[in-house]
Amino acid sequence: LPENRGEFGSVEIHYAGESGNAYAASFVYDKESNTYKRFIAGKEDIDLGEGLQIAPKNVILEWHQYRPGNDGHARIVIDMIGEGPVEILNDGKRTTGTWKKTDRLARTHYFDANGAEIPLVRGQIWIAALIKTGDKEISKVTYK
Repeated sequence: LPENRGEFGSVEIHYAGESGNAYAASFVYDKESNTYKRFIAGKEDIDLGEGLQIAPKNVILEWHQYRPGNDGHARIVIDMIGEGPVEILNDGKRTTGTWKKTDRLARTHYFDANGAEIPLVRGQIWIAALIKTGDKEISKVTYK
C-alpha cells in the first residue's frame, strides 16, 4: 500500500573509483509507481526493446571481493560465491544485511541483521555487484 512505503530518495553508484561520471548509475525512488528509476551518466536509462526507462521494484547492492586476474589481459576476478554485505532497496526503504551463495548453481539469499530472509517485492529486480578489496571499497555509493 502506498501509505506503507518509505521516503527513500536516491542512490548514486560509481562502480570503479576511477571511472568518473561516464559510467555512474543512479536509482531515484518514485513513490507513486513504487519503482527505482535508473539513470546512467545523468540520463534516463532506456530499455531499447520497450522504449521505457528502466525502473525495477527492487535494487540489490551486493558487495564482493575483487582482485586482478593476472592473466595478461587486464581481467578481474569477482568472488560471487560465499557471503558479503548487501543493501536492498524496495518499497521506498533500505534494508542492510548479508548475501549468501553456497555454490555456482545455488540461488543467492539475502538475510537481515536478525538472520531472517529479506523479502523482495513482486516485480523486476536489479542487482548491482559492487567491488572492494579487503575492507577498501573500490565502488563508491552515495545516498541522497
